[in-house]
Amino acid sequence: MREHERITASTPVSLRFRSNQVRGNLIDISLGGLSSYFSRKNTLPQILEKIVIDLKDDEGQQQVSGIEGFTIRIQAAEAVLDSERIKIAVKFLAMSPEKKERLEAFLVSLKTHVAD
Repeated sequence: MREHERITASTPVSLRFRSNQVRGNLIDISLGGLSSYFSRKNTLPQILEKIVIDLKDDEGQQQVSGIEGFTIRIQAAEAVLDSERIKIAVKFLAMSPEKKERLEAFLVSLKTHVAD
């Protein structure tokens, strides 16, 4: 059983690492981490690489920025040789109470949006 409830969502997400930034879409998210899709044509982080995550809502408005984490899984989104999408899973690192509060509010807004 997971420590935190996962919420399915398809909102914009961006990862910042080294001197790169890549944009994709969430698959699901919790207080402990997230999984998301990215184009394989992008420069992607390596496994166990520290990254910074920015999350937006469906309207593209920035909701939570600067969440630190690291990649724990990188895999093809489909089990075909020419898959265009890569699935990346991220585990969040410890965050300030303010950032955690903003993330919790973001998760509540996603749950409310899914329930509509």
